Parts: sequence; structure tokens; C-alpha cells
Amino acid sequence: MLRFLLLVGFMLLLAGCSSLRTEAPLPENQDQRQARLLKDWQLEGRINIRQADKSESASIQWQQKDTAYLINLTAGPFNQGVARLEGRPGQVEMTVAGEDDRYVARSPEALMQGVLGWSLPVSHANWWIRGVPDPFFPFQEVVMDQGYAFHQAGWQIQIQRYQQTEQGLILPGRLRMQRESLQVTLAIHRWRLP
Repeated sequence: MLRFLLLVGFMLLLAGCSSLRTEAPLPENQDQRQARLLKDWQLEGRINIRQADKSESASIQWQQKDTAYLINLTAGPFNQGVARLEGRPGQVEMTVAGEDDRYVARSPEALMQGVLGWSLPVSHANWWIRGVPDPFFPFQEVVMDQGYAFHQAGWQIQIQRYQQTEQGLILPGRLRMQRESLQVTLAIHRWRLP
């Protein structure tokens, strides 16, 4: 079950990592514009994946360099490696601790389809993690007293807390992505920008 939940979490977070598209203008504030334009960044935090009555958590380290990415998940009292995902446009590779198999596919969606037999519409989360909707798909903003929320591709994304980077950019500190009974919460402890 842990492997399943971690894979689902990976796929949700990888949305858009392997996509090459031309950016479209969106009405946005200065921080959202800067977040949307970020190409190289790193984050450290915790991810929690909850589905029905099951919940799993892990530490996450994500390094993004343009369209290439490296994501490490660790769990347990000594932060043992659980899974590693490395990708670039046209190829995604995942290794799971304790398994000899290496999973390879052309996209995160294809990897999920191949390993699980089904896929989620995950081509947006790379944008969501930076606190902005995917500019190439329709979305609906949700009015909130605090934070920022929107609906896109059948998901509700809620930025619950922001934090300021050392460079002064305001990025998400905590966000939740939810669809039906699946909920992914990401608590970002640290952003690193070039």
C-alpha cells in the first residue's frame, strides 16, 4: 500500500514536468508571475497522501532544472530512501527501495498506467506546487478569506500558507490537492532558488 500511495503522490507532483509548451498570459500578481516563470528550483518538505481511511507520509526533496527533475522520497525514523524519480522530456525512471526493478516510461502518466494499470490527470501539478494554475487549461478561482484556491482538471487546489524565499519571492509553504477521496498535502519547509 505504501508503494501505491507514494507512486500516486509522485504522479500528482510531477504534473507537467515533462511538458514543453508555450506560455500563455494569465491575469496574476507579481509573485504569481515570478513563480510561473521559475525554471530552476529545489524544495524540501513533507508529503502526506490520504485516500479513504489510509494515510502515508514521507519526506520529499525535489530538484527541478528547466525540464529535468530529480525527486527523492524518504520515510521512517532514519529517513530511509523509499523511492527516487528522475525525468526529463520523453523519459521518466523510478526506483523503489528494496526492489530490483526499475520502472521506465515516456511520461509520468505512462509510468502510472504501466505500474498501476490506470492513470490520473496529473499534467498540472508542476504549476500547482508553485502556487499557480496551469495557464494552458481552464480553471476557476475560489474566493477565500486566507490563502488562494482554484479548481482545475477536476481537482481543488488550496494554497494554505505562503513563505518568503531568501530572494524575497513569495511561494507556497503548504498546499493541498484534492479530488474525491484522494488528498495530497505538501508542507514545504524550504525553497532554494538560484
